[in-house]
Order: sequence, then C-alpha cells, then structure tokens
Amino acid sequence: MRGQPRNLDSPEQLWDLFLDYKKQLPTIEVPVTHVKLGVTFLPIPAPMTMEGFKCYCWDVNIGEIKRYVDNTDGNFNNYVPIITRIKQEIFNHNLSRAAAGMYKENLIARQLGLADKNQTNISVEQPLFNDVPKNNSDKQDTSS
Repeated sequence: MRGQPRNLDSPEQLWDLFLDYKKQLPTIEVPVTHVKLGVTFLPIPAPMTMEGFKCYCWDVNIGEIKRYVDNTDGNFNNYVPIITRIKQEIFNHNLSRAAAGMYKENLIARQLGLADKNQTNISVEQPLFNDVPKNNSDKQDTSS
C-alpha cells in the first residue's frame, strides 16, 4: 500500500468503533404537545450519519476513515462488508425513527436519498405546416 499507513488493524475494529459511536450518540429534546401537560420534551437519540461516524473516528484518535469507506484503490476490500453493514444500520436507525415521527421526515428522506424528485418536462410543439394560420383564415366561407 502506498501513502498513508493503516489507521485500523481489522474490520472488526471498525465495527467496534461503530458500536461505540452508537452508544455515545447524544440525545436531543423534541417538543411534544400533550393535551393535559402542555408542551413536554421527549429525549430521543440524535440521528446517525456516516459523516458523524467519521468525525467520531477522528475524535477517538483513529483519524481519517474515508479511504476505508470509499475504497477507491481496492486496498480495503476486506472492509466492504463492515462498511455496508454500518451504512445499513445508519439507514435503518434513521428511517425507523422518521417513520415513528421522531425525526423530521423530509430531512431524513433527503439524507437517505428518498426525497421526492419532481421532474418537469417542457415541450414546444412546432406546427407541421408553418404557412397555415392557426384560425384557418385562409379558407373561404362556402356556406353562403
């Protein structure tokens, strides 16, 4: 391998780091309106992101894991199953909580690539015969 030394010893180490990342997720206070209690705050775990996991790895002195995640040069093929599993965990975590109304659905949908995409097609129709006026004024009235 050229360039930077490996930051991780094994795919299992990466998985253990992810489990630690999940445990340390902060809670966020979400306001919930209750009929009798008024507005109360419900503590829920913060959404997970791959970017958040990458930052966590920096914070615990592992350093950059982007090259493991991207695997552009094929040097980290043995990490692909773990990276795939981590991405699935993040997807499931965020989707299940968005479906339960714990997170804003539109923000999570965008993050997960599920946002509605509207496509607008504009077409201009060209007349087949340019010499005929639209109101057919070139025809003579034969009804008289």
